[in-house]
Amino acid sequence: MKVLYIDDSPLQIKLMGIFLKNNPKLELVPAQSGKEGIYKAQNEPTDIILLDMEMPEMDGEAVLKALKQSHLTSDIPVIMFTSSDEPGLEEKLVNLGAAAFLKKPHGIQALNNTITMVIDRAN
Repeated sequence: MKVLYIDDSPLQIKLMGIFLKNNPKLELVPAQSGKEGIYKAQNEPTDIILLDMEMPEMDGEAVLKALKQSHLTSDIPVIMFTSSDEPGLEEKLVNLGAAAFLKKPHGIQALNNTITMVIDRAN
């Protein structure tokens, strides 16, 4: 199962790769910008997208909107990550099409549980 992780932080991408190695069924496909993530989602087989909210140029909300508006990517489940405490943010993102929402920092167990839940819902 291909997991596209969109985050501008090389460190976060490296950590996600370490986290996902615990599950041999998951293969990390990294993208370091929203534009790169959208391109990869539209042009490479992608089963699930992990998307950071706080990115320069194109933030996670803009990326989520673009993904959900494209017929090529609208059905791919998206899990959003944020460190923001903005009231109502989770509800807003779910209304835009996010399948789930995780608050940073999150542990490996929370990540695994959320990925499993989203995959089960998609099937």
